[in-house]
Amino acid sequence: MTRDPAWRSDLKKLAYNPGGLLEALYMPKYISETDDRIAAILAATGVEDHLIAFIRTSMVSLNKTEDNELFGQAGPLANHGIRIKLAYALGFIGKKTLNNLEIVRLIRNAFAHSRKAISFSTPEIHAACKKLTITDQTESQESSMLFGLPLDDPRKRFLATARLLSDGLMRATNPQLFDDGRHAPLD
Repeated sequence: MTRDPAWRSDLKKLAYNPGGLLEALYMPKYISETDDRIAAILAATGVEDHLIAFIRTSMVSLNKTEDNELFGQAGPLANHGIRIKLAYALGFIGKKTLNNLEIVRLIRNAFAHSRKAISFSTPEIHAACKKLTITDQTESQESSMLFGLPLDDPRKRFLATARLLSDGLMRATNPQLFDDGRHAPLD
């Protein structure tokens, strides 16, 4: 087996580097100020990263090779849709979270793969955002402060949903880091 040239492996490392605390703190502000396509992809990627971390906490400790065999490009858990279904099948998330994760995934894919100029105002995207329900369940003051109310605006609704999903998954993954007693629902 031949090794990837350095530039190729460097790009892979860059693509899958979650960043540090500083990036995590500034990402919501960056997302809120950028265009719809970038905002949707970045917000959904954050949700995806937190779901992967959540699934990993329920597994035995894997070395890099074993992890890559599961989550790498050719692994059975390489596909985000499969990871969502696995989290549901194992009882990590409930039906409502499953549905919200699936809608976020589909919206992200539309933004990432469409060659048309689309936005949150595009009828199909707007209709899908109306199906996101986690913001309705939580009565989240945090979401209203971050994104403004009402959450009828599809962009605000999508970004608030992604934030709440990420927050819930992050809290479930690292409960020791949060001593405030709050948790976002994963039902």
